[in-house]
Amino acid sequence: MLRIMLFMNKVTDSHFTAQIESQKALIESEALFEIVQGVRQTPDLYELLKLMHHSLKKVLYAENCFFALYDANTGLFNFPYFVDQSFTEVKVTRLGIEPRTYSLEGCCSIH
Repeated sequence: MLRIMLFMNKVTDSHFTAQIESQKALIESEALFEIVQGVRQTPDLYELLKLMHHSLKKVLYAENCFFALYDANTGLFNFPYFVDQSFTEVKVTRLGIEPRTYSLEGCCSIH
């Protein structure tokens, strides 16, 4: 009898895991669909990035989020959208020639 109960428990656990994975995949698909629709329908960059942030928060922890755009002409980054619980602004410090050699410094917000 113990073997049957363990087997049933294992089947139930695998079924439950499959349901969770299916729900997770559905949420991810919906978030991706929202982003694609936003790209097609939102003419304002800030509003698009805001929508993308909102969609990403449905899938993963994204309370702190920023989008950086690299300008090859100036060699600098632009941050058209920035949300952070601890920092109110981003300072970009150029450390080298390549984009990956930049550092980001945040300024603490006043609580």
